[in-house]
Amino acid sequence: MTANPWDELADLDSRSKEQILDLLRRLDDVPRPARRHMRVYADEYAGHLYKRIPAHTFQCCLCESTAQNWDHCHVHNYVRGPLCDPCNVMEPRWHRDGRFPWYFAKCPGCAP
Repeated sequence: MTANPWDELADLDSRSKEQILDLLRRLDDVPRPARRHMRVYADEYAGHLYKRIPAHTFQCCLCESTAQNWDHCHVHNYVRGPLCDPCNVMEPRWHRDGRFPWYFAKCPGCAP
């Protein structure tokens, strides 16, 4: 048994039903890691002026799928974070509706 149960998912064929159920119960207690080809965004560019930086190496800040775009404040031009295409399309509506206030506060010009 490894320290991180997510690492055990690769070896399910040799496990009994009881071992798999135990693993699934332990997975509930451990945060899902980033996909191997993506980095979890840690606000590296938050508060910086927007520029073209490849976003596809990061997870979407809102849904954890592969990001394709850098979301930025169009008023102040500061980066908020990487978003996937669906979240990037919904972002204006969510901002207007007051959803994800922690995310929109990443722009220093918009922060309360």
